[in-house]
Amino acid sequence: MLFFFPTNRYLYIASYAIGSGTLGWAAVLVNNSFVLHSIDKMTSFSIHFSPMITMWNLHWVTRYNKNRGWSMYDASTDEFTVGFVLFYFWAACSLYLSWAIFYYFVIFVFKAKRIKERNYLTLFKWMSETDTNANSLWNKWGPEYSGLLFMATHFVIFL
Repeated sequence: MLFFFPTNRYLYIASYAIGSGTLGWAAVLVNNSFVLHSIDKMTSFSIHFSPMITMWNLHWVTRYNKNRGWSMYDASTDEFTVGFVLFYFWAACSLYLSWAIFYYFVIFVFKAKRIKERNYLTLFKWMSETDTNANSLWNKWGPEYSGLLFMATHFVIFL
């Protein structure tokens, strides 16, 4: 989205917050590692680290290069105030919630049957099989609510 709207303050701040914060911590929490001979580990590494590297580069390197060929949001005008922190938090949470709603419907509603038939490994399935505490928490209200409780847990970790 930032590619299409590079001067949009909301998208810039939300992308920076998620790319530099949440995905960085996700990489630590799921123990991402750079293992060249493992396609799974390299895919997970790329998913979690490429947004962080991209946003770091945009924020600290590219914005100072006046020959970059396009205009983009100038973050140097922002001041660290309570209003900015609230906007930063709101931008990140609203973008995350948009993604989470889409993810929930794809994984737990629209593609649930296909995922089960083909025995695809999702984060929900992996955590359910390897973490008994998480599995018991997610199934506390019954298996029909386990996906919603998984997403709620995911959101709490996001915060």
